[in-house]
This record gives sequence, C-alpha cells and structure tokens, in this order.
Amino acid sequence: MIIVNGDFYSDIKQVSSEIVSNFIHNSVYKFNFRFEHNKILFFEESFFEMMSNLRRLRLKIPMYFSIEYFNQNFLSLIKKSSNKSFLINLNFAVKTSPTKDNYRSELQTLFSIKFLESISNIKENLSMSFYRDLKIKSNELTSFLDDSKLIRLVKLDAYENGYDDNIIINDKNEVARSVFGNVLLLKENELITPRIEDGAPNNCLIKPFFDFLQNNNFKCEERSFGMFELQTADGVGILSMNEGFGNITKFKKKVFNSNRLIELFSSFVQNEIFKTN
Repeated sequence: MIIVNGDFYSDIKQVSSEIVSNFIHNSVYKFNFRFEHNKILFFEESFFEMMSNLRRLRLKIPMYFSIEYFNQNFLSLIKKSSNKSFLINLNFAVKTSPTKDNYRSELQTLFSIKFLESISNIKENLSMSFYRDLKIKSNELTSFLDDSKLIRLVKLDAYENGYDDNIIINDKNEVARSVFGNVLLLKENELITPRIEDGAPNNCLIKPFFDFLQNNNFKCEERSFGMFELQTADGVGILSMNEGFGNITKFKKKVFNSNRLIELFSSFVQNEIFKTN
C-alpha cells in the first residue's frame, strides 16, 4: 500500500502517469522514518528535522503538514501488516520545475513502507575500505541533498573490491560518512562521529544514542577526523536509520577485535528503543 497526496492505493500502477512522472522527474527531497517495537523511533525529533529541511529547500509546505497528519498516515500504512519493523519512505516532489514567474510549485507526497529486520539484529564482521576518486563537499547542505549517484558508485567500488562498505572523505580529506551511514569511532572510552558540517548524514539515531551513552558516563563527541585516526581507533561502527548498526572488524589490513561497540548499541536498543513506558 502507498499514499499519494493523501489518497490510498494498493499499487503504484493505480496512480496517474502524470503524478508518477512528477516523482520521477521533479523529486526534491526524501526522508525516512523507522517503525520499531510498536512506535515510530524518535518521531518528534525526526519530524522537526524533516520540516526544517523542507523549509531550507524553499518548498511550499501545506498548512496541514502537522505531526498528527503524518502519524495518522503512517499508522494507516502499517496497521494491516504483521511485520514489526518498517522503514517509512517519504518522497516529496513538485508539480512543475521552478520558473521566474512560478518558483514555488505545489508540493506532492508519496508515502510507502519497506519491511526491515529488527534494529536489534546487528551486522557483524564487516570489512571496509575507502573511496579515493571522488570527494563530497564539507558543508551541512551535503547531509540532505541528493547524493544517490555518488553512493551507488562508491557502493559498487566496495563490492567490486571484496568489501562490505567504503569510507567517503570530504574536500578537506576528513572522514565524512560511509556508503551505508554515519561512521562511529571508538577510542578507549570515547565515541566519535563526524559532524554534519563534515558531510555526515543527518541521522536521528545519533543524538539519542549519544545521550544514552553520556547519561551512563561515556564520553561522546561530534568532530572532524582523518583517515589516520580511523586506522588507529579501537573499533569502528556504522549507524543508519535504514540499515541499523554494523560492526566493522576489518578496515583494509587493519583488524578490530573489540566487541565494545556491539555491546554499547545493544544496550541502547534494549534500554531506549525496546523499553516499555
């Protein structure tokens, strides 16, 4: 089931070709929410992040775009499924490309869902390298502008060379992200991740994860770092709303033997995501 401009459809084939064409040619922004353990994870934080980015893209936001509106549509999408973990995909498009006389076209929406494994299922024993041929811009706009072509290219490079993931660096030769999400570095009792300004994805799991760790006397920091610091870390992990958590055990020839990141994220899931109010 999908929802297009507030209307429910059982199949995309039922949607008019004109509207489908708009989402193919005039898509302007995509955002994902995650449903897990009978709730939308960190819903308010995710909603306000999405709305902020829609404004920054200078889109004409309908007055009915409230948190209640989105919650009602999300629940309508998932209520008939027996699955317990979903990615709720939002695709925003405009009816027409901007012109001098009409630069704020009406916004169109497409809501769909994708079944996922539980966020408690951690991907282990992942290998990683880094992509040398292209770099991304080190500014906060990178976090929500469409970089799907670059991600596809870097993913293919990883797979062609026998790796599960690739590091992407920015124009300052600092670590920005990986193909699948935010990079987490473990150094003794400190967890480090690149800043949004470095080109890291805007991930609504990072802040609650860091808040949980800091409340348990673990130091966390968002800051810039380069490849040398990654190679000298005690552990490396990847975190994303789409993929959950992945533990890197090998970066090129460097082997990480620590399971500390797995323990930290598992504790976060059990105590914050799976907790009962």
